[in-house]
Amino acid sequence: DRGSPWYTGDAGSASVDTNDQTPQGGFGNVELQGEGMSRTILLADDSPTIQKVVELTFVDSDFTVEAVSNGDELLAKLPETRPDIIVCDVIMPGTDGYDVCQQVKSDPESPHIPVILLTGTFKPFDRDRAVAAGCSEIITKPFAARKLVEGVERLAGSGIDVAMPAVSRTG
Repeated sequence: DRGSPWYTGDAGSASVDTNDQTPQGGFGNVELQGEGMSRTILLADDSPTIQKVVELTFVDSDFTVEAVSNGDELLAKLPETRPDIIVCDVIMPGTDGYDVCQQVKSDPESPHIPVILLTGTFKPFDRDRAVAAGCSEIITKPFAARKLVEGVERLAGSGIDVAMPAVSRTG
């Protein structure tokens, strides 16, 4: 539905050529990299809708989405999941996204893992705190699926975490 805040144009469409059964369309730049090459996104968001949107966004990619409902669950699952990237809501019950990011970045086992923070359009957001915590990118909800795919591909695909630059304020 074009009126939906989740409408992403043709980014989520797919068709199948019945002659060769090869999926066409989809996200284009997200390709399977062979068996056993799956990468993991560890997602923490207390909204089942956001969890489902993210899972559907990456369903035909080489990313597996492991979703949890809060920051405490994410931190508990981190050692066993060993994700390639973390996508985390800023405001949720228990440990919030800022603290999740800071704990991930201060743990000797995980400082290399990129963290994308999700923030609501009308929710308070402290960019300086996010940068200080070491977040790699900030995406505002609702978001276009393409924006999330591009951010995940860029950060998880590089193998190098790039922290956001601090904002310099003058005046």
